[in-house]
Amino acid sequence: MTIGEIIQQKRKAAHITQKQLGKMVGYSDASAERMIQHWERGTRRPEVDELRPLCRALHCTLEELIPLD
Repeated sequence: MTIGEIIQQKRKAAHITQKQLGKMVGYSDASAERMIQHWERGTRRPEVDELRPLCRALHCTLEELIPLD
């Protein structure tokens, strides 16, 4: 599983929209949804400084978020 697939799976399990998750990570209204779409599609990856807020928002650990492949 890719990090994007994991983000999408955990976001859906938490009943959070892409826009809500983007705002929780720190993006503005204008770019919040678009950035999460990029992550989930695999066209971009979260930056290192976004991982902690992402884990908080998805209620998971870093180890659960990043695949070990």
